[in-house]
Amino acid sequence: MGGYKKQLKGLHHDIDGPMVVCPFCKADFDYMDDEAHCHKCGKVFSAKNGILCFGSEDAFYEGKFTETKDWSLGQNSGMKKIFKAFYRSISIGAFESRFLSKQLKKIIHGDQAWILDFGCGGGAGILPEHGYVTGVDLSVSSLLEARRLYNRVYQIDGEHLPFPDASFDCVYTSHVFGHIPLHQKSSVINEIYRVLKPGGYLLSSIECDSESIVYKRAKKHPELFSKCYVEEYGHYGLELPDANFKRFRKAGFLPVVELADIHKGYLRPVTSYRNLVAFKGKDAVLFSLGAIANWIEKSRVITRTIDFVFGLMIPVSFLFTPPSHRDSAKIVYRKPE
Repeated sequence: MGGYKKQLKGLHHDIDGPMVVCPFCKADFDYMDDEAHCHKCGKVFSAKNGILCFGSEDAFYEGKFTETKDWSLGQNSGMKKIFKAFYRSISIGAFESRFLSKQLKKIIHGDQAWILDFGCGGGAGILPEHGYVTGVDLSVSSLLEARRLYNRVYQIDGEHLPFPDASFDCVYTSHVFGHIPLHQKSSVINEIYRVLKPGGYLLSSIECDSESIVYKRAKKHPELFSKCYVEEYGHYGLELPDANFKRFRKAGFLPVVELADIHKGYLRPVTSYRNLVAFKGKDAVLFSLGAIANWIEKSRVITRTIDFVFGLMIPVSFLFTPPSHRDSAKIVYRKPE
């Protein structure tokens, strides 16, 4: 268990982040071999591949989202680095990384913050630049990747986080809330609120439902819609952007930014339409969009050119894409002092 054993009775923090407590009764642990024993309620939690597990594994997610989000410019230099930076500053596909990078710089000052990456997958390369990062996820295989970047990683049940109250300066989530079933969302949000310090921030990118023409046409075929938009990715918690905003406000969060993504309306990365080929024989328009997207994806040059042109059109796209027609949202919320 290595680092887990350094926890002392009554000590809930260390230099690189909060120490873990029982997710149910919030008492300290006693460690024996590869197990954590709660000395209050008696629950026992085991480690798998060196990762302490507090929840049941989900076979659907195990091994599914293990990639690390890397927003850096890599090892490029000279003109190639300049071009890559210019492309990312405009392209529609890099809209999310631009937004999140900008907001992180606004809400976190210095590099000593305690950050929780909730539903971390393989991790986000930008977060360690801002402080000490704890990653939590359902998937152990994802956490094996994330721990190469983060100070600590734990396998968790999102409704019961193994941290004391007011543990983190910032909670970050990327494409997580769309996976949380509707009946569990409020309890997960309340738990995130609990572990945030007063004055702390929640920064998130959320998959949403949509009233766009594409969604409306797809929903005329419920089984295909479920297959293409829900089951393949585990998006069982899709709601319209405004419905998500209301949930966070109800939990007590103060809105700083509530943005229905313009880059996930009609102007969007073209390849996001590729699954629509499943509508062959059901809806000619949707099938055509899917076929075109798959053809475009074969050419990196064409894909990036369209991505860049769509990025240039973002300012005017607000004029013809209502918020309810966008299937993603960006949020920044603050917990009151």
